[in-house]
Amino acid sequence: MTDTTRDGPQWRHGFDIDGQSGGPIRLAQVDRRFFELRSRIDFRGHTGLEGRVPDATIARIRTLDPPERFLTDLGSVPGPTRWFLGSYGEHTPAVIIHDWLIPISRTSGLDGMTDQYADRYMRFMLDEIGVRWLKRWIMWAAVALRTRYAAGGLRRGSVVAWLVAALIGLSTFLY
Repeated sequence: MTDTTRDGPQWRHGFDIDGQSGGPIRLAQVDRRFFELRSRIDFRGHTGLEGRVPDATIARIRTLDPPERFLTDLGSVPGPTRWFLGSYGEHTPAVIIHDWLIPISRTSGLDGMTDQYADRYMRFMLDEIGVRWLKRWIMWAAVALRTRYAAGGLRRGSVVAWLVAALIGLSTFLY
């Protein structure tokens, strides 16, 4: 279930899995959609949050030592876009850490951490492991739209307005 090259998983340059550089991520499938993480994941690269959140928070988000029964759906990718991006692959450790951070950021479990910072951190992790620029930014845009939509209120309204404007623009361009 890992994206590999001749020398092992692509994430070997940015992540330690169970203390091994780029080792395999152990997952147990618990139902049709969710997996239980059974590996410790350590990120070694630049987080993009230095100077934005306290150093103690940065130190904490570098390591995901899964709590009991931590579940992830890996990448939540809509069916029509799976030709471009699968639910798992080179981006697997980054999306697992992102899945872990979103609920924590909502409960203020980490000083200074927000959903927006979790999205930014994911983008920096993807960069560290060599995910190409366009793919990395499309993945970031997708999670950022979800973050803004989930915030509700004016932020949700702005996402809806942007989508309507985009559809109007595309339909105008096509005519």
